[in-house]
Amino acid sequence: MPNRAAKNDLVTPEQVERVFQATDQFFIVRDAVIVPLSAGAEGAVTVIPDGKMIVRPPVDFEPWIAQLPAQLASMNLAKVPRVKSGW
Repeated sequence: MPNRAAKNDLVTPEQVERVFQATDQFFIVRDAVIVPLSAGAEGAVTVIPDGKMIVRPPVDFEPWIAQLPAQLASMNLAKVPRVKSGW
């Protein structure tokens, strides 16, 4: 039988939306943001060579999401696609 994540280890649609709200502050194209549906032990943000960004929330979501904008601000996001005009 396959190993399945515990229900509380899954990222909810509401949490995914909050990740998008954080990346929206930097005008990052949502299609470039990949949010895995299984939470990690620790949160991680990685820009991969094709310019997409993998954002893996941790199980302890609230403290992590509060600091996500500061983490994004400290990263080199030059390769990540941005929205070119107003929404």
